[in-house]
Amino acid sequence: MYPSVKIVAFSIACLLSHGVFAQLSDCSSLLVGEADTMTMNTMTTPFPTIYKSVKIQYLFTAAELISSADSCTVKNEIEGVSIESLDGGFALLDIQMRMANTTATSLSQLNSAVSATPVLWSGMQGVIGLGLQNFMFNGVFDWDGVSNIILEICFNRTSIAPGLSPRVPLDTNLVSYKTAYVLNNNGNVDGCSFTNSFPSSATRGVNNTRPVMEFLWPSVTISVEEYQLKDVVPFPNPADNELYIPISDHGIENIEFYDLTGKAISVEQVEHSTGIRIDTSGLHSGLYLIRIRNEDGSIAMYKVGVWH
Repeated sequence: MYPSVKIVAFSIACLLSHGVFAQLSDCSSLLVGEADTMTMNTMTTPFPTIYKSVKIQYLFTAAELISSADSCTVKNEIEGVSIESLDGGFALLDIQMRMANTTATSLSQLNSAVSATPVLWSGMQGVIGLGLQNFMFNGVFDWDGVSNIILEICFNRTSIAPGLSPRVPLDTNLVSYKTAYVLNNNGNVDGCSFTNSFPSSATRGVNNTRPVMEFLWPSVTISVEEYQLKDVVPFPNPADNELYIPISDHGIENIEFYDLTGKAISVEQVEHSTGIRIDTSGLHSGLYLIRIRNEDGSIAMYKVGVWH
């Protein structure tokens, strides 16, 4: 079993403009879940590429969303979701996403009401790559702030040979069924047309695991990549026991390493060094931030992962 770490996401825009310890007013993104393992479980991952056609639903309670927002206020308009893939190079076709408010607290099967709602995201996602997969909705989803939310993902890959599913950070500590799925590997049937009875040959079920997922709210956001130094790339990412940060001639003053709650893990002064090594062997698996402070006062930001 992997160490459990509660991941609380900060707005990168607010981190850059106010500093890591700033109190945030509005969430621009929020990671929900406790990542205690990583999986290619075809009954849980949103990208079960071992099957040709898929419809899968995830239930998130209002309490989960609100309790995860320790340092910011959750807004009512959701403009997208982000899911981390720990592998890359997996082909999918015709992905669709829907979302709905619900009073349900668990899933015993697919919620048909969600399938009847408008498509929020669709596209020919040729390849699921390594890292965060961002799906920005066409418009916004209006969450009422008190209901639970069901996210539906479906796709069709009937013309592509099945293969191993990419791994995703997985929360296995859920007390009730939060995932429902219909998976099919026979015939040319679009996964987005699946119901609780069609097609009859499909594999159906529910479970009490769910991927860790990031909800995105409208805001003026700044990409971390815009604040990175070209020749400074921390590796390996994700790290296991050690993270190395190479240093070239950038006039770097110090390197600060934080968890996503704003707690400083280490602050390294840079003096005639070609690189800094950070011991990550004792850290929980999860996401962390590196802030590089330059002598001219500018700051470079990096998001890195630790996984044991």
